[in-house]
Amino acid sequence: MINKDILEELAIDLRSILKIDEEIILNPSHLKELTQKIERYLENIKIVNSPNLSWLLLENGKTFTIHIYGNDEEKFYCLVTQLIFAIILDKKSLTELKLKRSIYLFPRTLSKEAIYLTLAFMMPKKAFYSLVAKYTKEGKRNINFKEVEEKENRYFYKRGKDLGVW
Repeated sequence: MINKDILEELAIDLRSILKIDEEIILNPSHLKELTQKIERYLENIKIVNSPNLSWLLLENGKTFTIHIYGNDEEKFYCLVTQLIFAIILDKKSLTELKLKRSIYLFPRTLSKEAIYLTLAFMMPKKAFYSLVAKYTKEGKRNINFKEVEEKENRYFYKRGKDLGVW
């Protein structure tokens, strides 16, 4: 069973390190800014555009290169997924050879904890609940999930489900 409270705190801590306001919902429009902040504040992570696929490279047990591919939307979601994967990667379980150089192709199957942390990083609880209020205040009884996911973040419904809102 995952400890959601710890993952929520970890997401907020990561946003704090990256100097990202807790009330902002991260989405593809933040790709450039997020890329710059990751490279500025997380010194062991470098981000490059890849010509044909998304993948993560671990070298010397501590340096990550995130390769992102596609349009801005695809790059954004791959960047966030790979960042979270890199942060929670259990390096103690890797052999010495794998620590020297390991390649992880994306998309890949992530643990429930990694998925939860990814969503909590993009949409902290406070920002998520503000978004729910925004889309229900406008005289609507029900939220149009497709609209919110297109305008805000494609994992809006999933985040609400994780938080037990619906």
